[in-house]
Amino acid sequence: MSEQSKPADLSPEQLEAAIAAQKDAIAVFEQEFIPMRRRYERLRGRLRELEGEMERQRLAAAGQAEAFKPVPRRSITVADAMTGREKNVLWDVPLSRFAFTSMRRQPIVLHPEGDRERQRLTFYRKEAGGETPTAEATTLGEARRLTAERWQPGVPGVALNRLAVYYPDTGASGWLRADQMYFEEPESPPKG
Repeated sequence: MSEQSKPADLSPEQLEAAIAAQKDAIAVFEQEFIPMRRRYERLRGRLRELEGEMERQRLAAAGQAEAFKPVPRRSITVADAMTGREKNVLWDVPLSRFAFTSMRRQPIVLHPEGDRERQRLTFYRKEAGGETPTAEATTLGEARRLTAERWQPGVPGVALNRLAVYYPDTGASGWLRADQMYFEEPESPPKG
């Protein structure tokens, strides 16, 4: 079977084999892509650092040093945390303590009705016999554990492993993949 075969021309067995082969190809690509992405992020981080220093010096020379606000550190995706690509994360802090944004930097809430206190990530797993149990994670540590146990992020029946989100600025619900969600850790340590 060639890569150019149309899915409709494949038997169920060929489709299963093609899906497995495609997943393997994606996994190989991710292993090559991840180091390149990290290098890119380091290069962009260094550029932001240099540009920030230039702006700080410009403002200091103009007598406005107090107006300087450093560029925040790079954003981390929820997928980075769930898959273990990002190691320095507050694993046990409730998701309600984090600020989330979309790829377009729109604020989002990880709850379909916008309840910030009940933010969670949903997962599902296809079982033998056609059952599809679901699970929820209310911390990034729980999400990482579920991912390690081969749960899929998303909602059964929703394409591309997308999760329900809410856009508070527009009052609309939507769907995003975990790699389309960025988060900032809480400024202060959790009380407790």
